[in-house]
Amino acid sequence: MSAPDLWERIRVFLLCSLCVLAVNGNGVLHAQTDASPSPLLLIADFNRGVQNHVGGFHNASERSPSAVSMARVSEVFRGGGGRSLRITASRKAGGFAAVWISFHDFRQPRKKYLDTDGYSHLSFWVKGKHGGEKFRIKLADDAWDARQDGLDVGPASRFLPGGITREWQEVLIPFQAFSPLDRKAMSSLTFDFPAPGETTIFVDDIGFKRDPGFPTPLTPKATTQIGKQRDLPRAMWNWNPLPLLLDPLRRKDFLSFCKRERIERVWLQLPTRSVRSPETGMIVDRPAGDDFHVEILHPARMRSFLAAAHAEGIKVEALDGAPEYAAKKFHHVPLAIVDAVIAFNRESAPAERFDGVHFDNEPYLLIGWHFPEVRKQILKEFLELNLECQRRIRSRSDMVYGIDIPFWWQAVDPKTGRVIAPATLNGVEKAASFHSIDMLDSVGIMNYRNTADGADGMLAHGLELLEYADKARKARIYLGVETITEPPVDVWFAVGLPGKEAEEILKAGAPDFFFLSRINGFRAHVLDDGANLHFGIAIPSDPSSKKYESASDTLVKIAEMLGAPLADPGKDRTEEIRRAAMRKIARAPEWKDPEVRNIRRPSGKSGYAGFQAKNLFLPKITFGAKTIQEMRFEVRIAEEEFSTYDQYAGIAIHHYETYRRLVESTRIPGIRMK
Repeated sequence: MSAPDLWERIRVFLLCSLCVLAVNGNGVLHAQTDASPSPLLLIADFNRGVQNHVGGFHNASERSPSAVSMARVSEVFRGGGGRSLRITASRKAGGFAAVWISFHDFRQPRKKYLDTDGYSHLSFWVKGKHGGEKFRIKLADDAWDARQDGLDVGPASRFLPGGITREWQEVLIPFQAFSPLDRKAMSSLTFDFPAPGETTIFVDDIGFKRDPGFPTPLTPKATTQIGKQRDLPRAMWNWNPLPLLLDPLRRKDFLSFCKRERIERVWLQLPTRSVRSPETGMIVDRPAGDDFHVEILHPARMRSFLAAAHAEGIKVEALDGAPEYAAKKFHHVPLAIVDAVIAFNRESAPAERFDGVHFDNEPYLLIGWHFPEVRKQILKEFLELNLECQRRIRSRSDMVYGIDIPFWWQAVDPKTGRVIAPATLNGVEKAASFHSIDMLDSVGIMNYRNTADGADGMLAHGLELLEYADKARKARIYLGVETITEPPVDVWFAVGLPGKEAEEILKAGAPDFFFLSRINGFRAHVLDDGANLHFGIAIPSDPSSKKYESASDTLVKIAEMLGAPLADPGKDRTEEIRRAAMRKIARAPEWKDPEVRNIRRPSGKSGYAGFQAKNLFLPKITFGAKTIQEMRFEVRIAEEEFSTYDQYAGIAIHHYETYRRLVESTRIPGIRMK
């Protein structure tokens, strides 16, 4: 080890020893030593983890048509190694583009702002991609945080008279520049990009200093090298099995694609024959027993496909799912599917058997999810189903069993202060996500974000579940990414009523309504405006006149069942409730274009009060509008940290057709997703 490297290690050790964080009784983080604050309170060096040294996050903030992206990159850094934060802003006429760094963990129910009393300057280091880049600096305390904004302290050039260059420079902002702020309750730093055009900067080593002349230590190479990424296999959903079973050329092409893209596990929709109800579009509610069974279609062709996949080193799990399966009244259907796969394997040669069963049930799409007590019942029954599926598979086969869940079940609901998806199993209450990891062979996390970094990225949402899985030493964890895109969907609603009132009406007159995700074949939607629940259905694009009439009739039945108000302009309460729904839609990013749309009754009498809006598939959910190069970049960043966890099994890609289109739209020969 050279003398300079040794000195850097000693200096960083001493600095970190000084920067001890504590929390005072007022919920404010502060740096302390026995005598006085440390010379440097380091906030973020971007070297490891998505949370910085004081528990805060960084994230992009944008509005179309402007855009901004950010990522911690290992190609640019101060010192001998590590990372910096690369920010790329595309500012156009309209919208905005900014990146913020918080000084506290905003996810906590009680915010703990940062006490910077005793420090004289904010410090950060910056360099530009080309030089001459422009941006403005904002700082926020608790009061500005409540307004979701910050105090504009000026352009970067105010503190760098020579402007941004291609070399690292320190920006020092004296507290006098933001003296109106409460330095005992600092909240965040924001880089705002108001100038039109493309801008790329790199930021590193953000902190507060007592003395502006105190040197910010360089990152020593030996302490910040990124661990070598394991070359992990990937999984992929495929919901369209028939082309692979019926066409040998399509089968060969599919398996070749999987080999090129390192797909070593396929969750393949199981083609089955079952009885369905034309009224609901769901499998008929028949009692479990010998009289109900599921038949796997094309068994000989399926065995041939499985043998071909296994010859290429690709495992295949039988895939199915429906939100209704979570409800106990429908459990006999997924259990029959499990039994059918077990029987299929017993009748097949070893190379022609399924490697597992995988369910994608998504119970949060059930109408009852929006009622807290019904939600707990749904989750309890969902877990009981999976416990029984796992028991049957472990006791009767050598397959594995897995399910898909969203990343957010264990998050805290700000309205209740409790986890979003609480469930009680065997007398123990915890988040349903944690119960699932405890008892199953594998869990696919629908970790659907198109950036790795930031407060709303793949890492922030996935790491908590990986940490839990490593402690539990149970399920293997797949982190899912999305590649589909969907156009806006028109949704028609009946004006609703308070949630408790709706719950009592449904329990008394239509309890089965809680356990549906589709009504007469239409996807159900529930809009919660904070006080009322509004029930509606998604309308297919360009519906036929028959479908249009069916949609109108369905809405009339929903309105009648719930006692929805008639379209009477004289009823102030009705208009007040409708306005609340319209305000909610105007604020929610997944909705747009609210309009009044009353529901016509066939009798010609006065219709029911209603409205319509467009439901959006948010761009941040999917890589579908990105290039394959952008997807590979983000996935690589995420996997560098995911792969350090023992229970991490790999990235899972949803789904085959859209992912293949993405790969082949900009395919470069010889390049694989790494």
